Amino acid sequence: MVTFKNMTVQVNFGPEPLVDLGFKCRMVNDAAAADTTLTEYATPADGKYEALFPLFLPDEGTFHWLDWFLGKNPEYAEISDRKIIDWAMKSGLFRPRRDANRLSNDRPEMNFGIAHLDDGSVKEILATAAAMQERNVVVMEIQGNMIQKDRAAILRRFNTPHFRRVAK
Repeated sequence: MVTFKNMTVQVNFGPEPLVDLGFKCRMVNDAAAADTTLTEYATPADGKYEALFPLFLPDEGTFHWLDWFLGKNPEYAEISDRKIIDWAMKSGLFRPRRDANRLSNDRPEMNFGIAHLDDGSVKEILATAAAMQERNVVVMEIQGNMIQKDRAAILRRFNTPHFRRVAK
């Protein structure tokens, strides 16, 4: 695992280097089978992946359900503030202590002091990127999934031929 702070890293998984490196370097495409782990998920029979928008009442075990669901369905990727915070903390970012009166499981304060994390830009980019990928996703927006106007905005993002959008 490699951790970078406040950096953008470009990774080239193609067959050729982007520029001449001046030395011989094998590309990921050319890696030995013993050195790699291939994770495969079955393609859905109808070719449509699922974008799941769970509908729960706030503070009624929503994230306990999500942990259970992801344990049973590891092929789903979670899109939530909780997951972004987890990623940021594992990347070594510091997050000051939170005000106990403002705790929220659905929309916790990011409070990292990094504008793109704190203002929700990272989550928007993550959701946009997820909508372009062919994989199952769970969009955890408790309030947003319950309010029709907010849900419609999120659903539009996943309005692609390879997604079946499910709100339940």
